[in-house]
Formats: sequence, C-alpha cells, structure tokens
Amino acid sequence: MKNNYDDIIKKLQLLKVNVLLKDYRKNLIGNLYIDIPEMKTSGYAGEMIHYNRLHYLNFDATVCVAPFFGNNDSVVRGLIFDEFENSNMHSWIEFKSFNKDYVFDPALNIIVLAKDYQNAFATYEVGKISTLQIKNDLIEILNNGIKTEDGFRVVPTSYNVGDSFYKTNMEIQGTVIKKHILMMRSRIKKCSIQ
Repeated sequence: MKNNYDDIIKKLQLLKVNVLLKDYRKNLIGNLYIDIPEMKTSGYAGEMIHYNRLHYLNFDATVCVAPFFGNNDSVVRGLIFDEFENSNMHSWIEFKSFNKDYVFDPALNIIVLAKDYQNAFATYEVGKISTLQIKNDLIEILNNGIKTEDGFRVVPTSYNVGDSFYKTNMEIQGTVIKKHILMMRSRIKKCSIQ
C-alpha cells in the first residue's frame, strides 16, 4: 500500500470509539488463536490485530473472526480507495452495536463507525456474506472437512467474491458445541499481499 493508505489507516485508528466496544471486540475473539508459519508469528487474535500482524491477510483475517460475531452481521468484500483514487480489494466486517453501524477491520486494526470507514476509504462494495453463513461453513469443515496429518482441517479456497472462503488459504482446528464455535485455531498457509 502507498503512504496515503497508511495515513488514512492511522487517522481511523486514532478515532475515538466507545471503550465498551473495544472490550466487546477483545472478548468476542478471545478464543481465536492464529498461526502464520511463513511469518514465524502466532498468537491470540486480539494481540495479532493490536500489533498489526494481519495487515496483508485481510481475507483470511476477516473469515477467522467472522464466526465470533452476531448472526446478523456481515463480511463485506469491496474496493477501498485512497485520496488519489488508487484502489485495493479488501474485506471488513459490518456490525451493529449500541444502535449504531460499525466496521471492524481486523487486518488494519480499525474499529469505527461505518460512515467514518466508508468516508475515509470511499468504499465500493463488491460482495457481502453473512457471518452466520461463514460460521456454518466453518462448523461443517470442523466436523467433516479433510484432515491434515497434524489434525487441522483444510478450508477450501474460492475465487467467487460471494463465497465464504474467498481468497483464503488456511487450515483450522476447533471446538464446536451445539452449532457454536467455542474455540478455534487458524493456520494461515501462504502470505501474499491480497
């Protein structure tokens, strides 16, 4: 990304957001652990996001955190533009809290009002899928997916922007009880700028 994207990201990260909302996010994804072997880094999702370790892994990061959001929330895939009208394909979560619409972008460590995100990046939506659909698809993989030698389940990659696993490259392990993912470990396989 060019410097102008970095400037926009820094401005959004500095916006004041309700402290309860930040705690909500931290507690929400507290049982998600992420490994990125190629980058030799791993940790709980909150710390990986806080230290910007998911910066170039936006599609994988968004799918990883999606099942821990509400059933009425959405993963959006679309273009984000900088002030010079350069664009990048990106992914983020839209959710409602305290009767307001918010965006959580785990790859960029941003949680702001949706209108602030949309204004800063001049977003253009290309596809949207419910977090419930992604959660159900991940549960199906955790229960019945192809196993690797070390016990992870393979998440199939798709290049259809409306599919759950658009441009992902990961394997997962987890605990599912009564159609809820209680804990999940995600291993992101290949790091490339998405």
